[in-house]
Amino acid sequence: MPEQPLRSLAADIAEKLGKPGIRFVGDPERKVTRISLDWGSIGAIGVIERALSHGCQAALIGEVVEWRDLEFARDSGMAIITGGHCATETPGMQAFSTWLKGRMPDMVVEYIDTVDPDHFA
Repeated sequence: MPEQPLRSLAADIAEKLGKPGIRFVGDPERKVTRISLDWGSIGAIGVIERALSHGCQAALIGEVVEWRDLEFARDSGMAIITGGHCATETPGMQAFSTWLKGRMPDMVVEYIDTVDPDHFA
């Protein structure tokens, strides 16, 4: 991707996820050309290790265990953007609901939306 500062990348991701803001950890002016994408909460240490092995400067993840994952990221020199559980998993669950309805027409399938709990001052 074109090189851009971490701050700009985070703002662009927030806009694409429909969030009024987003949390990121790392030097706001750090130049990013590669980012890893992982949704939900699969364990950020593994995400960081994979991102580093692929030459990424940043990782987008749904959520982290703050006291462990963010400190590991800082020690590893990896920037982290946390999109939030709802924002990073909702589109996939909506798509899955549609997919499942098409494959199991006799079963009642209903997607129940959740409200993103993140607020920004």
